[in-house]
Amino acid sequence: MKIIEGTKNISANAQVGTLGWCFGGGLSMQAAIILVNRQKPACSIMECETDAKKLKNLYAPVLGIFAEKDAWITRDVVNGFDKSFRPLKRKYELKWFDADHAFANPSSPNHNNAAALEAEDMTKKFVKPVNGN
Repeated sequence: MKIIEGTKNISANAQVGTLGWCFGGGLSMQAAIILVNRQKPACSIMECETDAKKLKNLYAPVLGIFAEKDAWITRDVVNGFDKSFRPLKRKYELKWFDADHAFANPSSPNHNNAAALEAEDMTKKFVKPVNGN
């Protein structure tokens, strides 16, 4: 959390994007919330915030990538995010893969190359128009 708190020292004019997988996905989303409207894409892969009060400060476009077989970040958790975030009418996409937790990690026994490549492609396409390159 000290790293996230440190983002408050970033120039007021700076635009910052974050990306994280698993636990890092949660940190990515928390950083986007703290940075309020100075955030470029927040790609939260496999973890998401559900607190509506916190989500009111999330203006960054969000890409959420999830694994159907993940016992930790379940549809119920993601539905909590969706229920809280949808009324804010901000840009976000949610994608579910027929895979298990850590499917994009090549060193994981759950690695799913096809899903990982598709998730990578989605992430690149999501970030590109926001960053303008």
